[in-house]
Amino acid sequence: MARWLKFNWMYFRWPLWDTGVSPRELLVLIVLSLLLAGCIGQPGLLAASATVSPAPATLTPSPVVTVTPTAYEGLCAYVWANQPLVEESIALGQGVRAAGLTQVESRAAAYGENCVDMGSNAIVQFIPQQTDFFFDIAVSDAADTQAMGEWVLPLFDILKEFPPGVVPGVNPGRVEMFFQDGARTAVISFSLSRGRELISQGLRGSALYEALLREE
Repeated sequence: MARWLKFNWMYFRWPLWDTGVSPRELLVLIVLSLLLAGCIGQPGLLAASATVSPAPATLTPSPVVTVTPTAYEGLCAYVWANQPLVEESIALGQGVRAAGLTQVESRAAAYGENCVDMGSNAIVQFIPQQTDFFFDIAVSDAADTQAMGEWVLPLFDILKEFPPGVVPGVNPGRVEMFFQDGARTAVISFSLSRGRELISQGLRGSALYEALLREE
């Protein structure tokens, strides 16, 4: 048994028992056939319709690069320098007063190297090599070498309490003694090692002063 369908001005026979296609499906097939026939008649149109537009590219943001000045990573220019030692100076002064040396003013300072950063020219750190000791001594006559020489031994007794390790630095430092009488100043400057050596040799008074004076 055949059934006939009418679509406006066209008639189609629908062999229901042959295909099993519903009228709606048949209508879709017909429309697609007509469209395909039109595209074949116009190759350019078919090509245009077949052209697939590329998907827009996904932009991945570039990583932000932070530019920093080149670091010198510990490269230093070493410059000789002095640095006051407040706590050590206080302790030294206490030792002087405990010895009853009321005519003496004292202070301590570290001598070493400043590490100056070669990139920023900033001082990175101070590296002490030794501790130096300074004494201002009021005397009645800054030309009396015997009297000035006699000051050395009691001051060295005090310095025994301030060896390297107790004070900054690994090397024995230096000693400077300024003898002032109000009009003149006499100065002797020598290493602790040399002072101990001369004292151990038994030099005292003027002989000790003269030997230390030549040490400058």
